[in-house]
Amino acid sequence: MKIKFKNSNILLIGDIIIDHYIYGTVDRICPEAPVPVLNCKSEEMFLGGAGIVLTNLLHLGAKTNLVSVAGDDEEAEKLEKLFKSAGASFQNVAIENGRKTTIKTRCVATSPFWQMLMRFDKEVVYPISNTTEQEIILKLDTLLKNADLVVISDYKKGLLTPTLREAIITKAKSNNRKIIVDSKGFVSDYKGADIIAPNRVELCEHFGAAPTNDDGIIRQFAQKLARQMNCKLVVKRSEKGILWIDNGKEGNVPSVAKKIVNVSGAGDVFIASLALATASDYTLEDAVKIANFAAGIAIGRTRPHVTLEDFKNFE
Repeated sequence: MKIKFKNSNILLIGDIIIDHYIYGTVDRICPEAPVPVLNCKSEEMFLGGAGIVLTNLLHLGAKTNLVSVAGDDEEAEKLEKLFKSAGASFQNVAIENGRKTTIKTRCVATSPFWQMLMRFDKEVVYPISNTTEQEIILKLDTLLKNADLVVISDYKKGLLTPTLREAIITKAKSNNRKIIVDSKGFVSDYKGADIIAPNRVELCEHFGAAPTNDDGIIRQFAQKLARQMNCKLVVKRSEKGILWIDNGKEGNVPSVAKKIVNVSGAGDVFIASLALATASDYTLEDAVKIANFAAGIAIGRTRPHVTLEDFKNFE
């Protein structure tokens, strides 16, 4: 199947993060504690969280507006520069006084192979203020008029409050726009969405069950959740691939990852590709196959991304 994406306009609403990587080599163990010593060689920053969805949509030719929040700090200035470098608009990122811009720093040994040693985060996760909430809600009608589809990327950093979630779903529905949700929290928060994409752990948590990847249990939970939420469902199952449910039809798409270098952000690449395929009128089954292919490529790279050129090898 030859992949052809439409020139879609995607409205993306989600938590923006700065991904900060420190690269180096490890030649010895610290004499002060049994930990490796990273001899730093270089470092870089790029857009993380919903920013990975944003950059991948742009790579694949979509027009994309990201609605998010950042703090009034030095990191927000860095964030704005990263948006500019990506060719993205920063005007829909609300700056909230007293808030910290989320930054995740990963320390990575690059020799003899790529290996993350540790990660440390600087963030706050309390809900956005009422002022910020209303500022975003006031923009939604205008943004939705130009959008073909809405993607919610909820990293549970405080952006997606109950009031904002309700406003997004209500306004998207009144504008006849489909909604795809990727949430790190409770999927029940997003009743009214068209496609919900939990991973297996989030699916099990919804039913108060311990995490499992058992085929029968996952299938039973997925069918029940699809009925409860009256939506299409996409369950990410790591090495077991993707389970999809679409109005009574269902199937499992096996993982196509050939090598694993960095799994961070692969789920965001999946959502970006799923959204663009959906906006391009592919069926859910085909959209999942396309997104699964993209995630399989992203896992094999140090930075989670795909390009249109990658899809020339899609089968």
